[in-house]
Amino acid sequence: MMKKIWLSPPHQSGNELKYIQEALDSNYLAPAGPHIEAFEQSLSEYVGVGHAAALSSGTAALHLALKILDVGPGDIVICPTFTFTASANPIIYLGATPVFVDSEMSSWNMCPDVLESALKHYIHRGKKPKAIIGVHIYGMRSGWTRFYRSAKNMKSRLLKTLRKHWVQCTKAEN
Repeated sequence: MMKKIWLSPPHQSGNELKYIQEALDSNYLAPAGPHIEAFEQSLSEYVGVGHAAALSSGTAALHLALKILDVGPGDIVICPTFTFTASANPIIYLGATPVFVDSEMSSWNMCPDVLESALKHYIHRGKKPKAIIGVHIYGMRSGWTRFYRSAKNMKSRLLKTLRKHWVQCTKAEN
């Protein structure tokens, strides 16, 4: 029998029942409460920013990030070809057009060379992409140094998703 390789293996720290009981006792089941507020505060302190927002999914996080960047109808947003639909759906929700950039063989992530070509292609046609969504697929690191350099040179915004749910927006302008 072959050993299963889990995409996302479950992990429990041992405090889950305690936290469930606290949530039931406090009547804060959803969508807010002291645990969420404490998590947001801890996260913002850890990464050194003024605010952090816990959302229900990676799709919601990308949707919010794209809204903050004022992505809308007529805009182009670059995303990888090999990813989950959550990378493209928020682009479509906002009426923008997803442009899919192919993957590289070594990491299965967006190819930095193809990304740079796509950026040049659209900018040459007067249609600078509003954002670039990069994904670390299956824990494989993307070429973020090159992505950032390309975004900075083209004055585009770079959204990177980490472990599918943490979205960081980088303003790549001079």
